[in-house]
Amino acid sequence: MYEAFSSIPKTQRTNHTLQCVVRQEGFSDTKEAKMLVKGSDVLNKAMKRRYAVGAFNVYNLESLQAVIRAAEKLKSPVIVQTSESAIYYAGLGVIGKMIEIAAFSTKIPVVLHLDHGKNITLIRKCLDLGYTSIMFDGSEFNFRKNL
Repeated sequence: MYEAFSSIPKTQRTNHTLQCVVRQEGFSDTKEAKMLVKGSDVLNKAMKRRYAVGAFNVYNLESLQAVIRAAEKLKSPVIVQTSESAIYYAGLGVIGKMIEIAAFSTKIPVVLHLDHGKNITLIRKCLDLGYTSIMFDGSEFNFRKNL
């Protein structure tokens, strides 16, 4: 399925084309797929209604599938996180699109979050790819610069 999406010229790729590829390849059993949502939207709703939202780091397809299946079973929104090391291991395009495709194949809201991002270049690439939440980690800076 990833090959089907990547065969579309980059200038013609949109959320709509990805959604069509996902449905055509049989990965989605619903016309009500939520896609990726902003972390602030999910967390604001959770705070207002007084419930927690789980955030889980994934590093491969199997861990992603487990997180999505558990969230579906609980009918709960979920924050799917990637670390810099997971991105370096799997590749940003692969892991990012893998999570995006998983979000297309479920009815639950999915947040794509970079956890403890320290590399500004990588953070920008994650934003360009479509990450909907970023946690910048400034722990390497002194207190004054961190504020």
